[in-house]
Amino acid sequence: MFKPKLPPYKKVLFSAKPYSAAFLNSLFKKLPERPRPFLGALTAEYDQGLLFLFILQSEIYAAGGWLDGTSRSLTLHEYFQILAKLDKVQLSLWESDPIYLKCLLGLLQKAPTTQATTDLVSIEGLLERLKHDSGENLLILRKAGEYNFFYFLRKKLVEAYFAAADKNTKEDSMEESLLSYVYTVGASSPIDLLLYSDLKVSGALDAYSSPISEGIVDYFLSPCPQLILITPQGAVQKIIIHKGIFTIGRSKENDLMLDDALVSRMHATLRQEGTDFVLEDEKSRNGVFVNGKTISHVKLSDGDKIQIGGFKLQFLFSDSPQAVPNKAAAVVGDETIVRTDMHLLDGKARRQPRCWLEVVDGPLRGCRFEISEVKTVLGRSQADVVLKDLKVSRQHATIEWMEEGYRYIDHGSTNGSFINDQRVTTYMLSTGDMIKLGNTELKVTIEVLGKD
Repeated sequence: MFKPKLPPYKKVLFSAKPYSAAFLNSLFKKLPERPRPFLGALTAEYDQGLLFLFILQSEIYAAGGWLDGTSRSLTLHEYFQILAKLDKVQLSLWESDPIYLKCLLGLLQKAPTTQATTDLVSIEGLLERLKHDSGENLLILRKAGEYNFFYFLRKKLVEAYFAAADKNTKEDSMEESLLSYVYTVGASSPIDLLLYSDLKVSGALDAYSSPISEGIVDYFLSPCPQLILITPQGAVQKIIIHKGIFTIGRSKENDLMLDDALVSRMHATLRQEGTDFVLEDEKSRNGVFVNGKTISHVKLSDGDKIQIGGFKLQFLFSDSPQAVPNKAAAVVGDETIVRTDMHLLDGKARRQPRCWLEVVDGPLRGCRFEISEVKTVLGRSQADVVLKDLKVSRQHATIEWMEEGYRYIDHGSTNGSFINDQRVTTYMLSTGDMIKLGNTELKVTIEVLGKD
């Protein structure tokens, strides 16, 4: 399996320690006791990949890594759940300087603004352009699995990190070392060039903000609650609650934005209190209903049914994929109406395979939407799948079920639709496709149907 070769770390505190929950619980209990706040990462290496747990000021900040050859960002719950299921994991803890850590986080969290090879792009021309850019840029040169980082800030090349430490000699400037690498290593075959102009990295949505009484591993292995949302149009969305305080309302500043005139700008708050979750009405105009009764403040139980405006929700403690039923359930009063996956196409009954969109980057990172209708609209508002992203048009695109499969159709959006880094107007979707709308990136999963 593919594993990247990254620039060497500043200082390795320990390496090749076998994973155990007891060991990690002890490590993160002792980390805040160090004389200086710790800045670095915990690396977990196994046969199929490489995982990182980023630590800032001695507290867990974010996670990500290479899984089955693909780099991606992870929530902390995902990281610990993946780690607990792996065999023969070797842990290493290393210190870093903040720029190196930001480069690695940028690689895992962001999509490159420019991607090319050195035979297509003049490296001298690119460097000259960066010398006139007053912003923050990360240039990555990649070849044969080796990643080399070059960090630019306010028109200057500030830091260079080579996968092979001997590439950056004291006699050469960082720019000379960069050019030397391109002309020597790239002489036989081109080098991949990745430029990131947006380096605003962020912490995981489920990073804890208060002391954890139990062990850190047990905390993140515990079930993560979720909401199953049914929109007024009947589309079903799965929303993972990764925060201790989760707001719901019509305003885009909320964690869950419900675009409905019956919903107040700040309508309700879902708050974690110890092991309990409490739903509170924020003095909304039209109220909050739980199991058909109006509430002002209530402790939620697994399976509770909530209504806010025209939206219906169900609260679940489990975050496993099995928590979403095979058939979408819409709650109406005390009844549950089950919508089947059968649709009449050309007068014939045909089973529609289930399709999911997982937000892997963007304001709603961690959310999972189920596409259950023949036509599903994606957009910033007035849509079946509402994306809290100002660069997404109000009705950006449609995913339409056809006999041939799921077809993506752009609605002439302002900023366009990109699938697998290519701009598209229409596209037949497959499992693993990556859709980028504005600052939001979604991964497509389509159910594989068995033969009848």
